[in-house]
Order: sequence, then C-alpha cells, then structure tokens
Amino acid sequence: MQPVGRRWVLHKAVVGAAGLSLGLRPHDSRAQANVESLAQGMPLAARFTEMLRITPDNRIVLVPPVAEMGQNVITTLAALVAEELDVDWPRVEVEIAPHHADFYNVRGQAAGNSRAVRIWFEPLRQLGASARTALIQAAALRWGAESERLLTAEGEVTDPLTGQTATYGSLCLDAAALPLPSSPPLRPPSDWRLLGKTQQRKDGPAKVTGAAQFGADVRLPGMVYAAVKMAPDPEGTLTINVVPPEYSDVLAVTVLEGAVAVVATSWWRANAVLKSLSIEHREGAFAHIDDAAIARELQTALGDGRGTIAVSTDRALSEEADGWIEAHYAQPCLAHVCMEPMTATVSVESDRVTVYAPTQSPKRSAERIAAHLGRSVTEVEMFNTYLGGGFGRKGLDFGCTLQAATLSGLVNRPVQVIWDRETDIEQDQFRPAAAYHCRARLDEAGMPSDLELRIATQSLRRQLFPQFYEPGIVEVSPTPFPYDIPALEINWCEAELPIRVGFWRAVHSSAHPFAIESFIDDLAHRASHDPYHYRRALLAKNPRLLATLEQVATAARWGRTLPSGRGLGIACVEGWGSFCAQVAEVTVSASGVQLHRIWIAADCGVVLCPGTVEAQLQGAVADVLGMVFGGGMSFNRGAASLTNFHSYPVLRLPQMPEVSISLVTSEQAPGGVGELGVPCVLAAVSNAMLAAGGQRAQLPIRLEKTV
Repeated sequence: MQPVGRRWVLHKAVVGAAGLSLGLRPHDSRAQANVESLAQGMPLAARFTEMLRITPDNRIVLVPPVAEMGQNVITTLAALVAEELDVDWPRVEVEIAPHHADFYNVRGQAAGNSRAVRIWFEPLRQLGASARTALIQAAALRWGAESERLLTAEGEVTDPLTGQTATYGSLCLDAAALPLPSSPPLRPPSDWRLLGKTQQRKDGPAKVTGAAQFGADVRLPGMVYAAVKMAPDPEGTLTINVVPPEYSDVLAVTVLEGAVAVVATSWWRANAVLKSLSIEHREGAFAHIDDAAIARELQTALGDGRGTIAVSTDRALSEEADGWIEAHYAQPCLAHVCMEPMTATVSVESDRVTVYAPTQSPKRSAERIAAHLGRSVTEVEMFNTYLGGGFGRKGLDFGCTLQAATLSGLVNRPVQVIWDRETDIEQDQFRPAAAYHCRARLDEAGMPSDLELRIATQSLRRQLFPQFYEPGIVEVSPTPFPYDIPALEINWCEAELPIRVGFWRAVHSSAHPFAIESFIDDLAHRASHDPYHYRRALLAKNPRLLATLEQVATAARWGRTLPSGRGLGIACVEGWGSFCAQVAEVTVSASGVQLHRIWIAADCGVVLCPGTVEAQLQGAVADVLGMVFGGGMSFNRGAASLTNFHSYPVLRLPQMPEVSISLVTSEQAPGGVGELGVPCVLAAVSNAMLAAGGQRAQLPIRLEKTV
C-alpha cells in the first residue's frame, strides 16, 4: 500500500477530468499532527486527513471542503465518506471547513457553479474507503488475522472466524500510523446504504435550535461593532460635514473609501450614531444612469455592429434578407437579497489576522485580506461560518470583510461589520440586465433552418476578474444550446455600463435560456405546431434532454383540455452535467396571473440524496418567481432605487405554487443540481401565459391578488 498524498489524489482526479488536488496528508504528517494535538492539550484523535478525524471515544468527525449556504452540500459530501467508511450515520459529526490548502479543488476553495458533488464524488469516496481499509489492517495486525476475512459494519471491525470485534475508535490511533492505500475498492451503487436515500441534514438540528453559527453570530473577546454608510452610486463619495460629538461607547467615527463608518460597543449603537451624522454625498461620474439609459445601451449594443461569435455551426446563416421571423426579449438586473446581509468579523494583530466570514470563497477571502493589509497570506487565519444564503453574492464580494479589517487595525480590537438591509441591496453585485434579438427562418415543415441570437449584457469578467479580461472575449451561458438547427449563430455583445455586477444563481443561465425558450415557443406558435412536439423534433440528437422533456410532459398531462384563460408552458435546459424540463400551468385574467402548479423533471445522473435534489429544485422555483413577480432592480442617478423588501419584494408563501418533481433514473455520473432548476422557470411561466392569453408576458408579471 502507498500513502495518500497530493500526487495520488491529483492523479485520481485527472482520470476523472476534474484537475483536482485534495492535499491529503501522508501518514507521517498525520502522526505529527496527533503529537501536536497532545502538546496543545487537545483531545487525541486519529487525523486521517484534514477532512476526517476519528477519536478513541468513537467520534467520527467529517469536515466537508465546501461552504454550506443552505444547499445541504455538507450532508451529501459527508455521506460520500461515510458510505465507504461504513459508519453509523447518526454518529457522524460534521464541521465547517476553515481556509486550508487541504480543502482546495480546481478552483481553490470555493463553492459555486453546482460543481461540489461533481468534483468531490470520487475523491471523498476514496478517502472513506482508504480509511476503512487502514482500520481493517490495524485490526488484522492486532489480532494476527488475515485482513481479507475481516468485515466492517456501523463503525466496527469484526473477525467472523473468531467473533472478535473492535470499534473504529479503539483502532483509530493504530490505523492512523499506517499508510492509506492508493487504490481502495469502492462499493457498487447496488450495495449503498446511505447514498441514494434521503438522510437527515447534518446542519438541521443546529439551525432549528439556534446553535448554528452564522456570520453575525460570531463573538470574540473584546469585540466591537461597526455600521457603515456607503455612497449609493459608482464612484460616489461621502464626507462628514460636522465633527460628531464624542461618546463613551463610540470608539471611532471615520471615513473609509466611499463610506463612513462608526465603531461602537454594539451594532445598534453604532448604527444610531451613524444615522445622526451630517453626511454629504457627492455623486460620481455615472449619475446619468437610470433604467432608460440602461435599456438604450443594451439596444445599442445589439444593433451597432459590436459582438463576438460565441456559438456557430459549420453551415452559415442564410444571406437572404426576406423570410426572417424576429423577436426581442429583455431581462432586468436582479439583487441577491440573501437572508443574512453581508457581514464579517476581523481581528488584526501583530503576528496574525483572524477572520470569521460567511463566504463561498475562503481562499480568495484570505488572499484579499492579506493584500489589503499588506500581510502574508500565511498570517491570515480564515474561518468560515454557515452562510445565510449565497447565490453567488458571497463568492467575490469582499467589501464588508475589507472594511472590518481596516477598522480593526484602526481601533486595535476585533471588529464586526454588518451591512443593514438597505446597504446590502444598494451595494449588491447585481445580476446584469440583458437584451436579446432573435431571428429565424423556417423550412417548409415549419422547423427552424436558420437561427441567430444576439445577447447584449455587461461583462462579469471585466469587473470580477479584470486580469483575465480582454475586449471581445465571449461570456455566454454555460448551458449549451440544446436544439439541433442546421445554421445557428449566437453573438455576445458587451454593453458598456457601470452597474456593479456579479454572479447570480445560475449566472448567465439564469437569463439567457429565457430568450431561447421563449423564441422556440414563438416559432412553434408561428408554425402552428404544439410547443412540446416542436421541441421533441429539435431534440432528436439529445436523448437525455429529450427523455427528461417527455417525462415532465407525461407528469403534467400535456395536451389535456383546459378551461378558457388557462394555459400550459414548457421549457427545457441542459447544464452542469444535468438535464431539466419544466411545465407551468397558469390562468390569465383581468385581475392578473394565477400560477397553479409547476412540474419539474430532472436527470442529474445518479441521485445521491433525493430530498436534497427536490429541495434545490423547489428552492430554485421560489428564487426565480420572487424576482419575476418583484420585477427586478430599478436604478436612478446611478444608484439602486429599491433598497428593502417593501420595494423589492421576495416571494410570499401564498404566492408559491405547488411544485411536483420527478427524477429520471440514471446510472450516469452525478451532475449539478443547485442551479439546475433556475433557467426554465421564467420561460415556462411566460410560455404558459402566451398559451393562456395569446400574448407574451412583460416583466414584471402581475400576480392575481390573494386573500
């Protein structure tokens, strides 16, 4: 047997085309870690890797490497290890991973793009199987038995010949001194006990009882609190007009870059003093930007000749000027409105910087803090907490954390910064607004022979990763165009706008499939074809998506007779290694739109936790519907003009339709789920409204009032 090290895991991941390095410790490092634990007075534990510890009192502690933001990833990743380790699930404990190189994947240490399970599926199973093999070997050496005949079950090793048994806890220290095998045998799905079944969430009890630690729950000795007011517009500035009086419980009133901050002994006190200040706001260079200016620039980008071909077929589009069917669609900017606003706690000390923050990217957070303070990243201790929602917002927005670091250095105490809801929405990295120009030619059978899609929107790369930005670089949806059309061309047209933009759930795929699926529906109606059968014909070369489409149509009883004013709409998407189709049923009347039900069929490969998959798909529906019915973000003089739930509403309980989910049985590798349900929702609802009322809906969609 060979020890598990970085090269071993890298090789295993490369075989699966993930390009991943776990950084699991070889056995000599694990032994040293146990010695260090004793020296520090910590409980002795067998540390097989940073992700797995077993203690002599039979505690099984798993540290999944990905941030938990409600997607239940820590449960699923822990189950991957526990399945192969062969332990009793209720005894498994789960901890939140701090920033550590042993948790890195191909993107460093980050959660997003529905890739956690896809990346860690094989390595974490191998980790569990390796540890189990080492425990069996330790028992074999202790008993003088052949390891091949020993069995495991629920955290115990048994010799069926002699009847001897030993718990993993009693064997863990001996096992930790052994090298982990390089090629442990994995259980076939037919033998799975945990995977494939819905398991109790490992974070559920703590969240129900209030024991779970979110960002604003952090408390450090001597900690103080800061409230901030920031310029609402890009490049705007704030100054304090009148020197504030001194208060015994206020440690600092200061101007930061584009912001004013008050540090006090409680956040409520800091916020009260902040609101009492006389603060002057000077607008930046983009005070002319409003909704009309955004719409004008998007339309200009579509038609002034700019653009880069993102997708094209070998056959070029027809050069004939006549016979084209055209349509325009638009999507607004969207805020994230996570349950917990942006918050961070930082303690800047002479020899280290301690950071507690709910972040999707602990590695990037540590690097940004180090660069901001001019310190080495090795001096930064980065601890993650549970995220009160993420959806991309907490992946690359470090403003709150950097403010906490600056203020901690100023007052020489740990500082917790919490943005209030108005600041959180106002300073969001919004999903960019987009406009689309679609045109197509139909053949004699009414099917598209030529289709062109022009997409105008802001560049995410330009703001988030300027070091990788080049003019004309393509930024379109990661979900592929699903339909077989002889001549296809998709153009990316970058709009020049100053709006702060960032990743929103499903990123570009939260917006662009709406235009695609709406246009396919419009073409079907133009050709007098049923939208479902129209898609079936276009998906003949995409069998997994076709099967998913057929499953959702069957579930919704597509083709049944509906009352007047009621309609069904259908949409489908491929992405993140998965396939999804949705049907919406709505009634359109003079009083508004009543959304009755949404059916979802999903093929996400082998299903590891059905309950999690269903919850993610239902959550995606709620997420999108809240934005659809709310109408998106509005801007005035460069600033977001909707800054709290009274003006930027989220979905209310009576507005949520029934969501029926069916999962396609599959033995394929697991695909992504967290973003899979997002792209189809708006298209399915809008297509249903078209079927019910004869015209396509404009955003926002006005819901029928409910009692």
